[in-house]
Amino acid sequence: MKANILTAFAAATLLVTPGANAIQYTFDNITTPTPPGDASGQIFVDVGAGIGSTVRFDFSFDTGGPSGTVTFIAFDDGTGSLPSLLTGSPSFFSSAGVSFVAGGGTSISPLSPSFVNDFTVKKSGAAANGIDPGESLGVQYALQAGKSVADVVAALDGGQFRIGLHIQRIAGSPDSQKAVNNGRTNVPDSASTLMLLGMALLATAGLRGKFVRC
Repeated sequence: MKANILTAFAAATLLVTPGANAIQYTFDNITTPTPPGDASGQIFVDVGAGIGSTVRFDFSFDTGGPSGTVTFIAFDDGTGSLPSLLTGSPSFFSSAGVSFVAGGGTSISPLSPSFVNDFTVKKSGAAANGIDPGESLGVQYALQAGKSVADVVAALDGGQFRIGLHIQRIAGSPDSQKAVNNGRTNVPDSASTLMLLGMALLATAGLRGKFVRC
């Protein structure tokens, strides 16, 4: 019985781990002309389940290309007829050297339709507290009642939910740029997802059988 409980617990833990089976998106520069040392192609966001009824956005800045600092992130939550998916204030999960707070920032333009800053976060204090190459930031929001991470992913894929960035200190210069999310870099690993679900179901079934025989 103890083994069955441990198996069920392990499977459940894997299924609720923040970032598990997250979908990764790239970013495109929208600043004209494109600044020398365009850093938008090095920045990614992984969208997945957070803790409880939340969605988590994990931003990362790859090394090996032009340097820069992400100092502002905006979420256009519900472009067109889509109702809002997020609610409340964000929680942050930062790597060393990164510090963000809610609110503030600048416009994400030019875009059509216009980008609306429904939810925003910005670096706290000096620009060095933004996301530099090799650093990361997780931003977690509660979901509106009846909404899911799948709804957020579908809206991102359909262009009704957008994520904008302000990137400063490009290649160590005063140059800056704006960027907005583009396509995915991956698709959900259905095989892994099915395996985890199968583990959880088998563990639950085995545990139920133990209780019935007791």
